Amino acid sequence: MTRETFEGSYVPRLIGKALLIMSCSTTAVTAATWDPAGGDYAGRKGVSLYVSRLGDNSDGSSWAKAFHTIQAALQAVPDEKGGHRVIVRPDVYIEANLYPSHKGAEGAYNLFVGDFDGKLGSGATGWVVIDSGDPAKGFKSYDWWSTIRATSKGWSPQHTEETFSAIIWDRWICRRLYSTGADAGLFWDCTNQVKPFTVVVEDCVGIGRAFGGGVGNCLSRTDEPISFRRCHLYALDWWGDTAAAYIRVENTSMPDRPDAVLEDCTMVSPQCALKTSNFGFKSYTRVGLKDCRLIVLNFSQPPGTPTDGIVQCVEHGKYQHVDFEDCTLMGYKVFGVRVNKKTVDQIQYTTKGSVQAYVQFQQDVPKGFERLTTWPVDVFKAISPPGTSATPATPDKSVPSARAETDEARTRRAEWFNEAKFGMFVHWGLYAVPARNNKGAYVSWMMNNEGIPVAEYEKYADHFKPTKFDAKQWMEILKSAGMRYMILTSKHHEGFCMFDSKLTDYDAMDRAAKRDFVRELIAAARGAGVKIGFYYSTLDWHQPDYKADLAKYVRGYMIPQVRELCANYGPIDCVWFDGEWDHPASTWRAEELVRMIRELQPDAVINDRLGKGERGVNPLCDFYTREQPVEIRKATDFEKKRSHPWEACLTIGTSWGYKKGDAPLKSGQELIRTLVDVASRGGNVLLNVGPTADGEIPAPLVSRLREIGVWMAKNGESIYGTYGSPFASLPAGKCTTKGNRLYIHLESRPGDRLGLPGLRNEIKRAWLLATGASLAFDNGSKTITLPAALPDETVATIAAELDGEPVVK
Repeated sequence: MTRETFEGSYVPRLIGKALLIMSCSTTAVTAATWDPAGGDYAGRKGVSLYVSRLGDNSDGSSWAKAFHTIQAALQAVPDEKGGHRVIVRPDVYIEANLYPSHKGAEGAYNLFVGDFDGKLGSGATGWVVIDSGDPAKGFKSYDWWSTIRATSKGWSPQHTEETFSAIIWDRWICRRLYSTGADAGLFWDCTNQVKPFTVVVEDCVGIGRAFGGGVGNCLSRTDEPISFRRCHLYALDWWGDTAAAYIRVENTSMPDRPDAVLEDCTMVSPQCALKTSNFGFKSYTRVGLKDCRLIVLNFSQPPGTPTDGIVQCVEHGKYQHVDFEDCTLMGYKVFGVRVNKKTVDQIQYTTKGSVQAYVQFQQDVPKGFERLTTWPVDVFKAISPPGTSATPATPDKSVPSARAETDEARTRRAEWFNEAKFGMFVHWGLYAVPARNNKGAYVSWMMNNEGIPVAEYEKYADHFKPTKFDAKQWMEILKSAGMRYMILTSKHHEGFCMFDSKLTDYDAMDRAAKRDFVRELIAAARGAGVKIGFYYSTLDWHQPDYKADLAKYVRGYMIPQVRELCANYGPIDCVWFDGEWDHPASTWRAEELVRMIRELQPDAVINDRLGKGERGVNPLCDFYTREQPVEIRKATDFEKKRSHPWEACLTIGTSWGYKKGDAPLKSGQELIRTLVDVASRGGNVLLNVGPTADGEIPAPLVSRLREIGVWMAKNGESIYGTYGSPFASLPAGKCTTKGNRLYIHLESRPGDRLGLPGLRNEIKRAWLLATGASLAFDNGSKTITLPAALPDETVATIAAELDGEPVVK
């Protein structure tokens, strides 16, 4: 489906429903403005109160004088003018029913924070664990024993205490807390105080029998919504009024914006991930979900006891409205109503970006959702909370990191890459139709260089019909050159996708070609025994969010498209990024991106183009890249680091992509000599071809490839699976190594003898690789006698077998 906003009611199958374009308003609290910890906080600065068992439990004014309990610090908050901080040392605090003495204030929230990274001076790192799970009192149904204090006298026979409202937490921020062991993890029940209420919960874990987190019995503020960010919320009870996140705001009609916003949250439960309303209540609630993962563990078959829905409204469908943006849902079915089940069609919702659902096979997926057909491994992995120890070694260790990989793991993954050494780069896209660039060398940059508007450039998609494309023929040409892998531009900077993407109709399947070229080439590559990978441009001149809202583009379009390539085509061997140079790796969410690829394609190698300034240095990648002779000819420090092999990509002509009259073309001899040079420095060569709009590789390029193939048929042993030269320099030639063999490549005869200065090994045998003819050698002078004429004018290869792996002084 196209990436647009859908608004409507949930009607099973929704046949004939129209798509309406409407923005999902998800206004969020600006932390730096109201947050006392914010660098540009302009509100009132109140007192800071400290909690640590290492303090003397006096007045909490410093770490030395810290209170021993959280409750003592919360009650010491002196007034409701706001800007106060309660800072807690990482440890386990067995406390329940917490409440402060005062609310925060508009423009000056109070902060309840765990010193997770030690930057607040506690001397420790890790979680502040608030354990409210006294088995003699809590963790059972009808006493509401929980982390946050709230009671309703007479609600059940067990409720004998006076009513107490969690409204006292209004305008507080909770951060870096691990709350568990109670009826609810981080849940605020305002009971009989139905008034405006805002709480902000960030980077927390909430685990409860009934609810992982949420709010109830309150009103919301237009510009200060209840907010949960980067939280993990878990409910453990599969029966009754339970949910990972429960939101109930007492509106008399449906608001035009969300009452509560959950961003980048993981919500897990056996019963439902998000719930609104309650038995007998007739209030309306609207919730915004952005970048969230909603996972319900009950995938019951219909004869069993299935859940009412991943997202559920208890009383009546009309009381719920949910705005989804870039979310993934897993469970029995998407929507449900607990009481008036037939009103499920009255649940209102919008979708924006990539909203995906993995549901039980007999269940419908609502309009605007994409049905996932493969198990979302990367999403399901989020079911595990980010660390359970109160004192993890460092904060970053609580989340799996792509940076934690060893050189051994990287070397294992790159074994095929180093063995292959020589691959075909294919730049192919809409630019093959005009096949020109009047203001630049590269046809693939025509749209940008010539300033062609999106609407005008899009028309080329109606003329891109490669009727002569034959994937098997491409593989035959590739193999005839001695190449062993292919990298195809699945999407170049122009934004046109050469695969069937559900996130756009600007792709080869939906436009004139009506073909998925990625799928066809994968099938051909597997049949030919060729490794295959895909180039993907993070830059996109077509997708409007790239310029309008880059973070949204990365989150809702770029990463999901890479997921499509990694999840929909079986095993692939390489993911090759480009277009990264204007923004740092953090903007591209590089670590998250790499982690996703590692989970979906654990054997695929990834290049280094993951952010501005990252080429040749990024530790997340498997290999480094150099481009065109101007870069390739310059030696770099990484060339001898086997843990990060490298690749030189270059064109046969001047253009990336097919350009009419492209000239000059490099000769076969020049290309062979470049291949030898790069291999002698430990690198691979990725040689580009630009097919025509008809799908043919131009004959002048094919002739050069076949010329290289003739040389490789005789000399390939000296290239495939080799490493760079052990010599700092040689009197003549360039050297590659494999095991106990040296291969010296000569472009011309340097004289009667070939010297190997500094070699400590004994030479056991020497010969001409192309003919097998033996050559005399002298271990005293470390020289090999050359024939009167070399067998190849392009590059002749001398092979030498040593008594062990090469050792050079």
